[in-house]
Amino acid sequence: MSEKKLMVKELGKLKISEEKKKLVTLKSSDQQEFVVEESIILQSDMIKNTIEDCELDSINLPNVDGKTLGKVIEYCNKHASQNGDLSKFDEEFLDVGQAVLFDLIMAANYLSLKGLVDKICRKVASMMKGKSPEEIREILEMENDFEPEQEKEIRAENAWAFENYCGSGGASGGASGSGGASGSGGAKGSGGASSSGCVKGSGSGCASGSGGAGSSGCASGSGGASGVASGSGGV
Repeated sequence: MSEKKLMVKELGKLKISEEKKKLVTLKSSDQQEFVVEESIILQSDMIKNTIEDCELDSINLPNVDGKTLGKVIEYCNKHASQNGDLSKFDEEFLDVGQAVLFDLIMAANYLSLKGLVDKICRKVASMMKGKSPEEIREILEMENDFEPEQEKEIRAENAWAFENYCGSGGASGGASGSGGASGSGGAKGSGGASSSGCVKGSGSGCASGSGGAGSSGCASGSGGASGVASGSGGV
């Protein structure tokens, strides 16, 4: 076969391959549209289930703004195109300001992107490692809504938790108040670590529970918060 015919044949295969790629349009809360390959965005369990159940080629995402959605698509593109070690990319991808980081975790949780949720939770846990309850409140921009007497009583009841708040796996000591790492804008809110009450990840170290960093007494996950955030909603 001549070189010219071989080239034509390969170009034909490439054209067929491109035609087979199914595209999905994602619309953010601020009406920005992103056209992506379905195979790439199916990393999101939420989008995957929506496509399978409703057979849609356009999906509205009212809980994710355009800037954050663009970052999420960047992450999905990279992880779909490469199978090797992406730890360097992930580290650089999450080297962002605190507000952006919390927007990303909210979006990843909403879209059920477990891998991204796990990585962000570990990042947040590392930010809290060895920090006191007061320092964690500052990181999460949480207001201490306990009265001095209430806080004193909680500290007395859980003295063991304050003897050494440097946990082995990440954040410790806990965060306080009835709020949590929540709200569409970042770290504040009354709904816990997400709009549904928690950011779950199996052993990912993210804060869970409806009362902040763990109403049950700890910020869970083997890779994250191993210290205790006790009391009704935190320390």
